[in-house]
Amino acid sequence: MSSLRFKKKWNGPIFFVFILAIFIVGFMSFNHFYGLKKTETFVLNKSLFQTSSPTNDDMNPKLEDVSKLNTPYPIWSPAVVDDQSILFSTANRDGKQADQNILYKLNTTNHSKEMIYDHLYNGLTVSPDGKILLFSSFDHSTEMTKTHLYDLQTKQITKTFTGFPWKFSNDNTHYVGEQNGTIFINDINTEERKELINRGEASSELYKLAKALQTVKLFNFIFSPDGNKVYFMGYSAEGTGIYSVHLKNNTLMKVINFDGAITKLVPLADGNLLLSGSIKGEKGLFLLNPSTQKYKHLIHGTINNFDINPDGKLAYTMVENGDNLHAAMLKKDTINYDEVLYRGLEYCSFIKWSQSGNTLFCISDQINESSIYRFTFLSD
Repeated sequence: MSSLRFKKKWNGPIFFVFILAIFIVGFMSFNHFYGLKKTETFVLNKSLFQTSSPTNDDMNPKLEDVSKLNTPYPIWSPAVVDDQSILFSTANRDGKQADQNILYKLNTTNHSKEMIYDHLYNGLTVSPDGKILLFSSFDHSTEMTKTHLYDLQTKQITKTFTGFPWKFSNDNTHYVGEQNGTIFINDINTEERKELINRGEASSELYKLAKALQTVKLFNFIFSPDGNKVYFMGYSAEGTGIYSVHLKNNTLMKVINFDGAITKLVPLADGNLLLSGSIKGEKGLFLLNPSTQKYKHLIHGTINNFDINPDGKLAYTMVENGDNLHAAMLKKDTINYDEVLYRGLEYCSFIKWSQSGNTLFCISDQINESSIYRFTFLSD
């Protein structure tokens, strides 16, 4: 009977001490193990993980998962295929010529890598549906650049065109290209080519603006969401000129010229243009109305890169003691939500949403290595 009373008396404390000892030993072991690994800092808003719907649910991108994949090589000209896969080129370390870069397709989920082409020259663009790839090679015998159409499903080159590819159209049937200074639209089905604007003519217009420049760099060719226009930019002594070509009548027009350096433009479905860079000494993200030529300064700061999907989900990197990755929502002309997803990225050279709009890829590129970050958001 006394033995029974003893067990009852000490059963609770002994059990507590036993559990406490296990916890302390386990914590020390975990801390030692975790301390051996390289740590990454994630700054995530608690609302991203809410199971209940907040009041502004339609304006709040909710993060579900984050993964990071390190590669022992630099990543150049990346493009998103789908929610899992990207395409990119990297140096062929055994090659002796500049056009011997290797083109890969990488699945960021199972880490499988597939070589597509081993003599990539430059230029890499994927159709929005993720089915067709365009890339270029250089023919040394003819000294011509060629564009190859690669079917990502059959894994074959199905057609070859002359020239260099810039950007696919939103309907997956055309692309903007360039050959010998001439900008054109090429139909990948009929192979019909339409000259958009002669680079010399565009330069003549730009020379009038720049006056002192002998050459002008044209860049950032991109289709409007409705497919009726192609926008592009050009630097001049007066700043950055934004131009458009109307595809129905092949009319070139100057949208606006900014006193500053615009680094990227994205046409939106409502006809406005989203711009990053600097205007009149002010840096940040801007919303431009091409009709009125008025703009709104949406976000202040040095923005290295950005991308936006059709739903208004915006991702951008801002220089704040390193590159910080932000997620935001653009509602008409207002930023309704803006939070830091990741702090201290090592030069984020690429940001792109997948076609579904639920996956965001961010690539931090170094000289001999890269890191691929994959952010998965809950579907609406």
